[in-house]
Amino acid sequence: MKQLYVVKDVPKYEDDVSSYIYIVKANDYKEAIEIVKEKTGITTFSFDAELADNDEVWE
Repeated sequence: MKQLYVVKDVPKYEDDVSSYIYIVKANDYKEAIEIVKEKTGITTFSFDAELADNDEVWE
């Protein structure tokens, strides 16, 4: 079952903050990151993903 993941870029420097945050529906952590890379074309950033706290989707 697919779940909602919050995917953020990992800052290059310690004092920086994430510039990009994406919410994606995926089967697992790795798939969520791959979806973001594929859809955005951003391959030079490192990304981290975690399950969303709330899986409620507003339509």
